[in-house]
Amino acid sequence: MNWRERLRTAIDRSGMKHSLVALDARITPETLSRVLTAEHQRPSLDTITRIAHAAGENVGWILGESVFTLSGAELTQLREVVRFLDTALLGAPLPHTTVPSMSNALPVEVRRRDIPRLLAARGARRAYQVTDDSLVPLGILDGDLVYVRPLTDMGQAVGRLVVCNLHDEPFAKELELNGGRIRFVSPNERYKPIEAAIVEVCLVGDVVGRLSEIG
Repeated sequence: MNWRERLRTAIDRSGMKHSLVALDARITPETLSRVLTAEHQRPSLDTITRIAHAAGENVGWILGESVFTLSGAELTQLREVVRFLDTALLGAPLPHTTVPSMSNALPVEVRRRDIPRLLAARGARRAYQVTDDSLVPLGILDGDLVYVRPLTDMGQAVGRLVVCNLHDEPFAKELELNGGRIRFVSPNERYKPIEAAIVEVCLVGDVVGRLSEIG
C-alpha cells in the first residue's frame, strides 16, 4: 500500500465527508480530490500532514515510516486488548483513558544521520512516538513522532514540552516545577496532572520538533 492509498484508507476509516476533511486540513475539496486520485500530483509534506491529522491519523503511518508499523486505529485497538487482558488476568478494574500512570511515549531507535536537518540543528538527538491524545492541542496526535534535545537541568525545562522517565516509564508532558516537586501537565485537559518528587524523575530532554514540521 503506498502513501496515497493509506491516506484514502485513513479518510474512509474516519467516516468523515471529504468536504469536512478538506475544511479541517485548510485546503479546497478540489485539492483533496487531486491529492487522493491524481498520481502525478506531488503535494507537500505539510499538506499530507494536515490531511492525515484531519482524518485522525498519524503522518508516519501514512508515509510508511518503518517505526510506524501500526496505524492510529490499530494502536487504539491494541491498547483495548491490553486493558481487557489486564482485567481478565489480574482482576483489576479497567483503567480510564485519563489515568496518568500510563506511559505515553515510546523510545524509537534513530541514527544521527536520520534525524532531519532542521531538528538536528535544534539539538535533537532522540525520538519518541506519542501513544495517546494528551498532546492533541499542540498538534501532536496519537502515533506522531517527536524529536528530543537532551537536557539535564530541570530549570531549563520548566514550561516546556519534555520527555521524562518516571519510575522507568517515559512520559511526554509539559513540565512545571514547584519547590521540591514536579508537575507534569497534559495540554488535553481530560488528562489529570502527574505529580512526583524531583528525585523520582529522570529528565531526558525537551521536544524541539515533530515529524509533521519537516517539509
